[in-house]
Amino acid sequence: MDSETAQHLAVIDAKLATIAKILDDGEDDLRRRRDLRRQMRHMRQFVWIIAAAFSIFFAGVGVFVSYNHSSDMDEVRDRLDEDRHMIERFQTDEKLAREQFESDLKERYLGKSANANLALYYPEHNSHVIYLNGAKILVDINKTDQDKNHPWSISFKYIIANEGNSPSGPIREKMLMDLDTGLPNSDMRLPYRYEYNIGAPDLSPAELPGKYSSSYLVNLNLKDKPKFHNTRWLMEFFYGRGEISKATIYLNSK
Repeated sequence: MDSETAQHLAVIDAKLATIAKILDDGEDDLRRRRDLRRQMRHMRQFVWIIAAAFSIFFAGVGVFVSYNHSSDMDEVRDRLDEDRHMIERFQTDEKLAREQFESDLKERYLGKSANANLALYYPEHNSHVIYLNGAKILVDINKTDQDKNHPWSISFKYIIANEGNSPSGPIREKMLMDLDTGLPNSDMRLPYRYEYNIGAPDLSPAELPGKYSSSYLVNLNLKDKPKFHNTRWLMEFFYGRGEISKATIYLNSK
């Protein structure tokens, strides 16, 4: 081989070596680029995972805080409701106590409360009782020496029953009739000429507790001996705060 050929081969070998180096450097650069892209992808995944984790964490914190806040508000509302109910119960109890006190006070000084109710009966026989209103009563007429100006006495029995739950308060009785009692009728609205008033102590008992009944005796002294034949009288009983029980009776004598 001559020297010129050897030089050409050396040049070719140098170029091939340069090309091989360039190829090796390109592969290394390509490898580095792939590694860099892989690292960047891993970095993005890591950042996304971290961001998602923070999002989930803060969402959980928000739910926890919201739950605690809601629980606290529910507890506050429950306490407010309990306080409101307690105040309402106190106001109701105070109102009932005040009404009971007023009722007791009126009952003590004015008479019966709204629950008293006087019913009137007549003992027709020993074991038979009828309503006093409309009853036909056979009166006893007797002569007495107690009052020379009024020697004649008439009497009959009746019953007052307080069918209510409260005391009646003081009771006063008024009998209206055409028989001369010496007292003219004070109520011009009623068609009777005379009246006769009875109260304590002549009316005894003069006050009836609730659910209590008592028998009473009318004993009226007159100047002349009377005669009765379905003679109409009106009996009125005043009690409490202006309540009235009435009965129209028809008297007969033997």
